[in-house]
Amino acid sequence: MTSHRHRITNRQLGAWHRRLGLAAAAILILLVASGLLLNHGDRLGLSRIYVQRPWLLDWYGIHAPAEPRGMALGAHWLSELDGRIYFDRHELSNVRGRLKGAVIFEDTIAVAVENDIWLLTPSGAIIEQLSAAQGVPDGLRALGVDRAGRLVVEAAQGIYTTDSKLLKWRRIAPQAVNWARPMEVPPALRAELAQQYRRRELSIERVLVDMHSGRFFGNIGVWLVDLTAVACLGLAVSGLWLWARRAR
Repeated sequence: MTSHRHRITNRQLGAWHRRLGLAAAAILILLVASGLLLNHGDRLGLSRIYVQRPWLLDWYGIHAPAEPRGMALGAHWLSELDGRIYFDRHELSNVRGRLKGAVIFEDTIAVAVENDIWLLTPSGAIIEQLSAAQGVPDGLRALGVDRAGRLVVEAAQGIYTTDSKLLKWRRIAPQAVNWARPMEVPPALRAELAQQYRRRELSIERVLVDMHSGRFFGNIGVWLVDLTAVACLGLAVSGLWLWARRAR
């Protein structure tokens, strides 16, 4: 009789063991796959690979700021969207900060961002960065060109101009300057910049971290991961129990 009860108990325990395994299988596969990828994230460059799918960006609630700050330069546009600087539709990846002004200066484009002046080719390639180390006045507020075609900046301590090689800056009295002013960005470009912005916000690494923790699916996902951990504990205990009984 006792042996019969043991056989029934083992059969029932084995059934529950299988059910737990099946219930936890899908979550376990997700946890193992995401964990393996995260362990090699640096080598794979997952923090530098960005999600492009609109539905996934919408799932995370990632949206671009409503209105870019733009300045027209002939047939081109210099725009800033939440600290990111764009030449037409292309982001200047090394340039970050508040756009203060952009003008065509001789055969180059001068762009004031924060306290730096960036020089670009007419096609938008970066030539050089000028900062305080090169004598750029502190506290840039605006950028312009005077009647003589010289580059002029408005800074915290006044108005300054420089020589043709942009090596020496000197303070001058207020005068007639064609200051760069923000303009409304065309709708087509505004929509493209919004898409460009969204596509550089969400990395693959962040998605994998959220999947691994369950946060990708909100509070329900966190509870599912917790329940899977409990199920794994149950699998371990029931497996040991079954092994011990069979060994006996």
